[in-house]
Order: sequence, then structure tokens, then C-alpha cells
Amino acid sequence: MATKATALDVSDHHVDYEASGGETGRIAYDRLVIATGAVPIRPPINGLELPGVHTLHTVDDSRRVQGKAIAARSSVIVGGGYIGLEMADALRHRGIEVTLVEMAQPVMTTVYPSLAAVLAAEMGRQG
Repeated sequence: MATKATALDVSDHHVDYEASGGETGRIAYDRLVIATGAVPIRPPINGLELPGVHTLHTVDDSRRVQGKAIAARSSVIVGGGYIGLEMADALRHRGIEVTLVEMAQPVMTTVYPSLAAVLAAEMGRQG
């Protein structure tokens, strides 16, 4: 059953929800952790099996990429979601040239379009 959060009240410590069948309710919490449950998407492009191509999903994946980035001068990141933008920022701070490739327009399709526009403008300013 698909369920979505419809409201969050941090002062009263509860989340309102709506289930796919129309049921609504409220869940109280002591501590709230938001986990997106993201799964890396492997786009249908040639070369994904080549050395130097990495899927970034876990902390171990991140460590592996960081180890490879020590000697890198440039990188290509496929995906302009949360993880792709975080990695682009981290690599830029290390002085590595970054090219970001995203199929959707704009980047960060999961946020409000006005915020995505701000992010895109900042990416343009950062080169």
C-alpha cells in the first residue's frame, strides 16, 4: 500500500498521512528520521561496465569513489539528483573539474521548480 506524508508538525511531534486507499491518519514520534530509500538508476548507455565507472549509493561506494578521486583531474557525474549534486560539490571543492549530465530539466526534479531554478543558476555560476 502506497502511503504519503501530507503534513509534518515538529512542535507537536506528529506526521499526518494519506494512504492510497484514501485512509488518513496521524502518527506521533519521539525522533523523526527521513529516509528516501533511493535506488541508483543505471541509465541505458554503453560503458557502464568499464573500469572507473561507479554507482554511488552506499557509504562504501562513497569511500571507493573518494579513493579514486585523489588522482583525478576531471569527472563526469550522470544524475542531477541529491547524490549527484552532493558529489559534484565535493569534487569541485577538491579542485576536480566536474561535468554533470542529467536527462531531466531542470536538475533536482524532486524539489519545487523555483528551488531547482536557484540550484541551476548556482551551478552555472560555479561553472
